[in-house]
Amino acid sequence: MYLIKGFKGIDWLILMFGIIVLFTTAFNSQGYFHGDEHWQVLEFASYKAGHTPQNQLPWEYNEQIRPAIQPFIVYTLMNVLPDNTSPFTVVLILRLFTALGAFAVLCMSFKALNVLKVKNTIEILLIVCSFWFLPFLCVRFTSENCSGICLASCVFLVIINEEFLMIKHYLIIGFFLGLAFLFRFQCGLSIAGFIMWLMFIKKVKIKDISILTLVIFLVICLGFCIDRWFYGEWTNTIWNYFNTTILIDNAPDFGSKQWYFYFIKIIERSFFIDGIIILSFLMLYLKAHS
Repeated sequence: MYLIKGFKGIDWLILMFGIIVLFTTAFNSQGYFHGDEHWQVLEFASYKAGHTPQNQLPWEYNEQIRPAIQPFIVYTLMNVLPDNTSPFTVVLILRLFTALGAFAVLCMSFKALNVLKVKNTIEILLIVCSFWFLPFLCVRFTSENCSGICLASCVFLVIINEEFLMIKHYLIIGFFLGLAFLFRFQCGLSIAGFIMWLMFIKKVKIKDISILTLVIFLVICLGFCIDRWFYGEWTNTIWNYFNTTILIDNAPDFGSKQWYFYFIKIIERSFFIDGIIILSFLMLYLKAHS
């Protein structure tokens, strides 16, 4: 109720439209968008449930570089549901779960834009909602989505409650930042930037930063316990990932791309007009802040 409290008129209609689109997309999506969405999550959970042989798991399992939080969520869901539940039903529930998270971020973004007194809020959100691929991507139970939802929630929570941030807010923020890191280790750089933003821009007290950091540490410790459950031994997946993919570069050769690769893909992978609009907004933003 907190998320939708205070909305009325056109804001309410846009939010209702958003949740309908997200849920409709979740129900009509099939398969996976990227291989990792299946092999690094569903197959790992299937292995732990006794359905997939260990020798059929991808190389990341033997290297112990993947955090087990997502397989743990899937495994838990599989055990809560009746034994004869279809795997497709399990995946549908995961998509609905992710869609709810995306909807929560949408509601918080509305509140944040109002707090910041951003002009043309409705127009901005309508333009963003016109990008057809956003709901398609937002319902995927991927590490990128889960991590992004957690991180965005923290940013919006600070903006919405900036004038009266309390201990409970820092506990919540620390918890979700810890989850964001567990879902995707690369998010650690964004989390570090977020904490520096709190310290040097928002002037948050050291005491509150310490509480937030402590909660992040405790969540990461919980992640170690989940990894212990999954791999059958104590292991540091954070170090394993960094060591394997960065220091010794032992990951399979996926190739490298030029710096402008993503700019081309924005146009190529989306509808051409949408791609142009995205890049135009980026250029206007950079020009306005240069």
